[in-house]
Amino acid sequence: MSSSRSPVFVLLLFLFLPSFCFGQTRVIDSLKKVIQSSGTTKEICAAHNKLATEFTRYDLNQAKEHLHIAFSIAKSINWDLHVAYSYTEFVNIFRNTAMTDSAEYYLEKLKQLSLQHGSNSSDDIKIRSNYNSVKGLMLKNEGNYKAAIPYLLQAFKESEILKNPISAAGQLLNIGNTYLKLGAYETALNYHLKALDGFLKINNKKGQSFCYQAIAGDFVALQIYDKALDYAMKSRRIKALLNDKRGICSSNTSLGLIYRGLKAYEKSLKYFQIALHIAREMQLFSEEYEALMELGNTYLEMNEPLKALNEFKLVLRLAVKSGDEIKIKAIEAKLKFLQPTLVSDIGWEKKLFDNIHLYAKDGNKEQELESYKYLVKFYQDKNDFKKAFFYNEQFHTKKDSLLNYKLAMQLKKKEEVFNLERREKEITLLKRDRLINLAALEKQRVVKYSLVFFSFLMAFVLLLTVYRRNTILKANAVLALEDMRISIARDLHDDIGSRLTNIQLMTELIRNPNIIKNPQKDYILAIREEIMASTEALDEIVWNMNGKAAIDVNLQVRMRRYAGEIFDMGKIDYQMNMSDELIDKQFSHEKQRDIFLMFREILNNIRKHAEASKVLIELKTNRHHICLNISDDGKGFDLANLETERNGLKNIKSRTEKWKGKLVLASMPGVGTQFTITIPKDGSTLKQLLVYIQNLMSKIKWNKN
Repeated sequence: MSSSRSPVFVLLLFLFLPSFCFGQTRVIDSLKKVIQSSGTTKEICAAHNKLATEFTRYDLNQAKEHLHIAFSIAKSINWDLHVAYSYTEFVNIFRNTAMTDSAEYYLEKLKQLSLQHGSNSSDDIKIRSNYNSVKGLMLKNEGNYKAAIPYLLQAFKESEILKNPISAAGQLLNIGNTYLKLGAYETALNYHLKALDGFLKINNKKGQSFCYQAIAGDFVALQIYDKALDYAMKSRRIKALLNDKRGICSSNTSLGLIYRGLKAYEKSLKYFQIALHIAREMQLFSEEYEALMELGNTYLEMNEPLKALNEFKLVLRLAVKSGDEIKIKAIEAKLKFLQPTLVSDIGWEKKLFDNIHLYAKDGNKEQELESYKYLVKFYQDKNDFKKAFFYNEQFHTKKDSLLNYKLAMQLKKKEEVFNLERREKEITLLKRDRLINLAALEKQRVVKYSLVFFSFLMAFVLLLTVYRRNTILKANAVLALEDMRISIARDLHDDIGSRLTNIQLMTELIRNPNIIKNPQKDYILAIREEIMASTEALDEIVWNMNGKAAIDVNLQVRMRRYAGEIFDMGKIDYQMNMSDELIDKQFSHEKQRDIFLMFREILNNIRKHAEASKVLIELKTNRHHICLNISDDGKGFDLANLETERNGLKNIKSRTEKWKGKLVLASMPGVGTQFTITIPKDGSTLKQLLVYIQNLMSKIKWNKN
């Protein structure tokens, strides 16, 4: 049924799937075509650099690969502008993956290159703008927000000189993010709204998604979570459409912060954990650090300090790995704060004052407030309540100055005015576009009806195709049944018929004393071999005809019977241990057949070649596998000299590999041989569980009776 439905689904998919889902793929495909089309060297170099930029959003390894190619080409043709672009992306990638030394190395290279290009030419200004932007972001990432602002402002001025609206809007966004960290919320929102306006004018969806997330961050900082949620959701939707994996990671972190502010802790934890998973998958240090830190803060707010402590220890490990002293100090202070008492650490008071001074100097308001909070706890533990009260007042004064009500209302008003102006512009554009749309409407109707007709036509063709396919399948089934009948007749004639003829001839030899040259015992043994081979062949035909196992423990019965036929009449002492939990329903008919054929091959080899006196056969099962273990005390052989292409061993190996199983063969001359074959069971875990419960219930019922 599903097979007949899938062609219709594929048809509808191609007819109606929105084109925006393929936006990013089209960009990447077009850039790859430039590379493959043997364009100019500069075109190929530029395409590799642009591909690297695209891949930084969801595949850093491919981004690095294209960057190395672009850098090599740019160096070989002395194209310094694209050397600078490569340096810029290298700094960004290594900064985001906590490879600080590599980031600093390429930043220094970019600085030296920018110093060599001091003219007012377009390329020289681009090189200097790249350096200023990357240097500002490096300082911001290190927590030195005040020092970052001048570099970012200079990069914005250079973007305006170049009349590059994408770069200018991007720099406005970076400046706004930095002011947000400085606690200058009104300034931050101003820059974020200007950046959003720039990206809206040029219809840059990726830039719009960044701005919506940044504005959400502004409202989170002011604890206006309902507004923040609207913008964060809008940002995440756009990033999902663009397949911006890294952007989705940061959006999930924002949503985690918002839901924590709304006291929806379970949702908050869910979004932080999603962000953490993506960050680890993409090896994004900054995003992983932030997700872990906010998970710990959420557990603290939920009054689960032990869980918080575990997350903060992971954060410390990341910070130490990156070598970022600011982050190391921040997390060490957080871990100290979680200790039962801080009085025993003599140098702790000085460290806190040093941190407050450092964070105030860099403009890191968040960590400055945290340090005041730790100082209050320190004096409380020391029973110096006067100082504890004083610094508690300092903490709340500084916090209130950041979160005052008047400022929050101003920001809401500013955001509402911006949205109103945008709506008025959109209404004007809609009125102008309405006339164009009306003219195109008639054409769309024609296309629509054509598509409907084409869809019905295709559906009719598909129905005919399905009907024809089903008819062919039925005919093939009839032919397959006829082939099986012919095959059975051939097997009966060729195999069993020939063996019965041999038996008849040997019995004649026994009856005719004139032509007997060997003892009768040899002929009787030969007749026994032929009878056993005929039984096996007949059994094989019946097994192949039986499409599925009809009764429980059928496999064990066959194995026990065959072992008895092989060993009972000889001098070999054998022992069989079979698992009671083994049920044929757990295995397909074909898999049971292959297990039995491997079992039979091994036992025949033991009887014919091993010269063994004892054989141990074990068939065990667990939730996921069946294990067949056969060992003997025969003469064994040297594995180094084993002919691996011999038919018997080759068949055993191929059947094991067919079911994705594992074969282990152990043997030594004079010690014996051991075969261990492990094969997975059929079906899903749920199916295995249902079989196990059914088995268990039948045992309980039997015990009760």
